[in-house]
Amino acid sequence: MDLGKIFSELYDERKRQLTKGFTANVDDSNSPYDWYALVHDYNSWARRMGAMCSWQRMRRRYVQIAALAIAAIEAIDRQIERENSGKQTR
Repeated sequence: MDLGKIFSELYDERKRQLTKGFTANVDDSNSPYDWYALVHDYNSWARRMGAMCSWQRMRRRYVQIAALAIAAIEAIDRQIERENSGKQTR
């Protein structure tokens, strides 16, 4: 198992998503349900690819799912930061 290679692929996929226009502004407009629906849709496709023994395509979908999860985490972190910056310290 080469985690370095996998993390590199995740990084590249996340960069690809950003170049396609899925920037912070777009990601921040997603609700928790939107994130769930996106991951669910991609997972459904991965399942179909697995059922057809198309392992490379299935793997590609899982890389995309992981990058979507990273985007969701980034959006959540920004929301937490916005909420924390709105609070006054005592």
